[in-house]
Amino acid sequence: MLVLNIAPVALPHIDLLVMNFKGIFICRPWLFALLPNPPLAMVIFPFILLKDKQLKNFPVLLNHEYIHIKQILELGILPFYILYLLIFYVNWIIYRDRHLAYLNICFEREAYANDTNLDYLSKRGFWAWRNYR
Repeated sequence: MLVLNIAPVALPHIDLLVMNFKGIFICRPWLFALLPNPPLAMVIFPFILLKDKQLKNFPVLLNHEYIHIKQILELGILPFYILYLLIFYVNWIIYRDRHLAYLNICFEREAYANDTNLDYLSKRGFWAWRNYR
């Protein structure tokens, strides 16, 4: 059963980079059923897709996804996803392992390195993902 669970979030106003916008939650999306090893959550802007609605109670997981929202707002939606996939495929050629390729995407490196720091987004510099190459 598909359950849409829209959380009360601040909607974007004039300046999206202020990080008032934290996504729209969709719980148990059908997309997870299509993936061989589905993640617990992912961002398909402006949506944060959660495998289960209970995951909304895990601040570290949500912070990881909020970091991706910020990255997308800085780069733009299409450039972010193009760059993300390009880096993934280059990494896949280098590491010959999908999981290692994923873990070494600079956007993921930034998110994993800072997801436990719940104040990170308030102190994060512009295009900080460049420091995680």
